[in-house]
Amino acid sequence: MKTFNYGKDELQALDLYQPKEWNGKTLVLIHGGGWWQGDKGKEKEVATGLAIEGYQVAALNYRLATQAKNLFPTQDEDVELPTLGFLKISQISRLITSLLLVAQQVDI
Repeated sequence: MKTFNYGKDELQALDLYQPKEWNGKTLVLIHGGGWWQGDKGKEKEVATGLAIEGYQVAALNYRLATQAKNLFPTQDEDVELPTLGFLKISQISRLITSLLLVAQQVDI
């Protein structure tokens, strides 16, 4: 697992889990927490299991709505696919050809 920053805020980070044999698909795990709590670390077990099955997995954090500067739609902007375009141009050695978005929401 490697951690990458995709923005200037320390919470704009993701953990990338690389499989030994990639099946060509990438999953993005967004932790639950109603946009104001939670952390990507709670996805470690699920991300590791998916990587074992051949998926490249990005478990990401987003700026939490705990301060006036991070009110909605800040979190929405952090998880938009264009923001995650960095996955294609960063230090990742594998080309992403397919992107599936898995969103976990709680307190809804």
